[in-house]
Amino acid sequence: MAFNSLTQTQVQDLYKALTTNNFAQINPGAKGGAAIIPESLENTIKTLTYSEQHLKLWRDIPKSRAFSNVEEYNVVDSYGEDIPGFQPEGIAGLDTTSSYKRELAKVKCLNVTRSVTDLMRLVNTVSEPEALETQNGMKFILGQAEQALFYGDSTLAPADEEGLQWNGILKQTADHNVVDLRGKYLEDKHINNAATNILDNYGTPTKAYLPMNVAQKFSEQYYPNQRAIMSVEAGEMVAGTTVTKFNTLGGTVDLIPDVFLRRGMEVLDTNAPAYGQEPPTAPTVTAAVADEDAKNPAKFAQGGTFKYAVVAYSHKGKSVAVETDAVTVATENIKKGVKLTIKNSDTQIFAPEYFVIYRTEDNGSKFYEIGRVGAKSREKSAETIFVDKNEVLPNTGEAVIGQFDESAITFRQLLPAFKLPYAMTGPVRRFGIFLYGTPIVYAPKKFVTIKNIKID
Repeated sequence: MAFNSLTQTQVQDLYKALTTNNFAQINPGAKGGAAIIPESLENTIKTLTYSEQHLKLWRDIPKSRAFSNVEEYNVVDSYGEDIPGFQPEGIAGLDTTSSYKRELAKVKCLNVTRSVTDLMRLVNTVSEPEALETQNGMKFILGQAEQALFYGDSTLAPADEEGLQWNGILKQTADHNVVDLRGKYLEDKHINNAATNILDNYGTPTKAYLPMNVAQKFSEQYYPNQRAIMSVEAGEMVAGTTVTKFNTLGGTVDLIPDVFLRRGMEVLDTNAPAYGQEPPTAPTVTAAVADEDAKNPAKFAQGGTFKYAVVAYSHKGKSVAVETDAVTVATENIKKGVKLTIKNSDTQIFAPEYFVIYRTEDNGSKFYEIGRVGAKSREKSAETIFVDKNEVLPNTGEAVIGQFDESAITFRQLLPAFKLPYAMTGPVRRFGIFLYGTPIVYAPKKFVTIKNIKID
């Protein structure tokens, strides 16, 4: 048909034909052809958050059965006094006995509740809603467990109370087994030093868990000198270096990037609202240069100007962030540190259990986590003191290397993660996903923490 020969009336008739009205089926009250065009919904759900492949440490850590809410275990601390074993002929050796000690670990509870309405279960959906929420709840719990295996801290509770968290690897590592890079990039010599430290304590390093940014930079340092180029197909090649294993004095160590090792590197959203069923009432915070501690001086090398922010947490939610005025640490005060006075609100409705402390870099505007401290008390107007000695630098990462086998570490669990249906009190099916357990580091000296790692 020659459209240029149509009359004006014929052209108007064409406009009356059914059209899609420019994707109008996605709008309420669609008209014309759009009203009879069904939307096409893909029969799969895309995961935009973490999946099982991101749970590195949880998948690797040896599991063992727990039989009580308090798990005790024996440790051989030494084989006896380090004295010469050479003796004259016919003389019995000196009497020395191995050193034993009994430790305990408290089983803690991780759980989350999920709900699906009865009507939702009856309508036609791309996936069975209860099964989907069970799967997603399980991933949530295991993600929380993965993070707590590194960062868990049982001291995050009001004074004289038992914290809800277990102690993670970073908390159980021996205090003197810490390599402080003070804002430098992670290099091969640092991993070698950590491995040597483990060897000195009769251990064998097997794995190192690194933040993603740290693993990226560690691999990139080999680019100028080491390149892997191999033919895949005619006209194609694969180039680049990704370091997944590293040879140390103690043997080959697996380098494992873990997306959950991100504490200290994420920027605080100071505009985020309070969250939870009963979020703690926000405290007031003041910051000032502290008195000098002769035994444990601060580590502000050049001083600077900093701002702090504090978020109150409980097991039922978190508060909004509370910022302080800028604090200047002058050159003559670099060994004094900064004292934060965190005061519970005089009119608080819900009490905090612990506080998360954030700080900027020198003259910076972004806040990064530098520490956590249990609340001094749940009472109104109670004050909690935190002294920043610059031991943790903002915008840096933390890694751990150690002997990750059943002789040095385990996760004791009463039961593997399980689902527990709740009683129905209405047309809603509610259920919980539970995990009861605790990590146990049998040999704290066979693990080394590398902290204050520079990232981009």
